[in-house]
Amino acid sequence: MYEIRQKQRQELRKKKWFRYALLAIGIFLFCQGSSLLTKNFGYASTSVIIGIILHSASVGHLCQRIFKMDSSNLANAAMIFSLIIVAFISYSKSLYIILIFLLDLVSIFVYILVSFINFRSRKNRQE
Repeated sequence: MYEIRQKQRQELRKKKWFRYALLAIGIFLFCQGSSLLTKNFGYASTSVIIGIILHSASVGHLCQRIFKMDSSNLANAAMIFSLIIVAFISYSKSLYIILIFLLDLVSIFVYILVSFINFRSRKNRQE
């Protein structure tokens, strides 16, 4: 029974839409959690942390699939840092959910940018 469930999980992870779904869920949880940080810190902080974990798990694979670049730990750290800054700003100053969503997309863009710079620097070192 355990082997069957393990096989089903691996087949699900191989599907193309799985990482997109993880990222969409991560964006939703992060935006909702960040918008509720000032009202209910316990629930919202858990939602923000789970959203950051889902971002970390999915953006690297999507960047590899779309841009054909290797994911880097530096880019992942930059994205997590920018997401934490967005969460802290939304905690200290109540932001609208649309603005949080746009800042979330900016943090994904930061990941892509840092990953691209890291990919180019590795490529230049090899030459």
